[in-house]
Amino acid sequence: MSEDMNDRAARSVFSPVKIGTLELKNRLVFAPVALTLGSRERWEDFIATRAHGGVGLVMLASGMIMRDLPDTA
Repeated sequence: MSEDMNDRAARSVFSPVKIGTLELKNRLVFAPVALTLGSRERWEDFIATRAHGGVGLVMLASGMIMRDLPDTA
């Protein structure tokens, strides 16, 4: 691929896109993952970190919060 094509491809990845009524700031997507993080706060922190990282869309999978799971962080 030529450098010009690489540059255009990179610009398109970081350009806004509209899907129906949803407008995303870029075309980067964080795919869903299934995790057991032990608490609601740790799950929220995990998702918030990805959202603040700059991706245009964060897709969520099912998650499980277990009260008796030891904290490994």
